[in-house]
Amino acid sequence: MNFKYHLAAVSTTVVWGTTFVASKSILESGLTPMQTMFFRFIIGYAFTCALCPRKFGFNSWRDELMFAGVGLFGGSMYFMFEYTALLYTKAANVGFICSLVPLQVALIDIFMFRQKFRAGFLIAGSAMALVGVALVVFNGRFAVTLSLIGDTLALAASLCWAIYSFFLHRLGTRFEPLYVTRKLFFYSLISLLPFMLHANQLAIPQSLFSLNVCVPLLYLSLVASLVCLWLWNVSINGLGTTIPNNYLYMLPIITLITSHIILGEEMTTYVILGGLLIISGVWCADKSVVAKR
Repeated sequence: MNFKYHLAAVSTTVVWGTTFVASKSILESGLTPMQTMFFRFIIGYAFTCALCPRKFGFNSWRDELMFAGVGLFGGSMYFMFEYTALLYTKAANVGFICSLVPLQVALIDIFMFRQKFRAGFLIAGSAMALVGVALVVFNGRFAVTLSLIGDTLALAASLCWAIYSFFLHRLGTRFEPLYVTRKLFFYSLISLLPFMLHANQLAIPQSLFSLNVCVPLLYLSLVASLVCLWLWNVSINGLGTTIPNNYLYMLPIITLITSHIILGEEMTTYVILGGLLIISGVWCADKSVVAKR
């Protein structure tokens, strides 16, 4: 029954939409973005090894390259591009550009997997969702400032996630979701190590053991990473790549709702209207898929 796969995708999206608050707490306590990623992946990898202890051996070169692609594009490179983009451009720009992921994934499905779509539903759904995202992330202030470096890095981050979805789809039909998640953590850590060494950030910071860091870091590692990446793999296996990624359009509205409840940030008419457009767009985009794999 497809309902459980939709529930897995929606649950994952809801949790990922709340990670902004947890990440903000960690970064404000002194950890760098790179350290946050590194310790997040270490904790996640340790727990996946405990939960999935079998089969530590080498697969075929082709499989290992795809596993490396999952870890590189869905882990280290995605976050590196996204965090670095925030140094050069506005968070609203990054949020909007990264919301192009579902459209990019649909194009990969069309050209790589020969997935058929109802063009009218796909175009209408994507357009409504993108307008909704724009209303949410810009919140009625549409004086957009472009940054060549920052916006290009944000686009690179969104492309990384789309490529990650491609590798995940290829692997998901032959390997257990938890095993794929363990491999993602492993190759993310391996690809992060050179950057950590270059930046001299391998030392364990004292703030790592404070409650303001420990609690949100465990949330990011065990819930947002371990549980949600496993659920995401399950949903990709059951629904293909396009439908689960369509739910990512909802990330900005979930982040805004979380920020409103926890941080007291303003909830405006633009946000509410944008949220309604996003939900309508997701429904339309899901209806565009002719045959679910």
